Amino acid sequence: MMTTAALTLSSDSRNQATEAQLQTAPARVNPSKARLALVMILAVYPLITVLLYILAPLTEGWAVWHRTILIAPIMVLSIVFVVSPAIQRYFGWFVARMPSPTK
Repeated sequence: MMTTAALTLSSDSRNQATEAQLQTAPARVNPSKARLALVMILAVYPLITVLLYILAPLTEGWAVWHRTILIAPIMVLSIVFVVSPAIQRYFGWFVARMPSPTK
């Protein structure tokens, strides 16, 4: 059974821990959706164009929905596993409105 002194002590130590966490927490960055959209368009457009040039001769005579069912998974997987991580790694500073990193 805890006494009043023990309860006061434990709540005081929790308050101190919370205050320490707040003091050391970095400022939250508010990324720009417009900048992310711009970088995504610049990265995805060439990818879609190349994919269409490659698949057009192979899917000649197919209905539009047949081509789409083939292209959509390829595009989604490439965006999720290639394009987005590359944008975060190389252009994250631009999307987050931060100065360019110096190398």
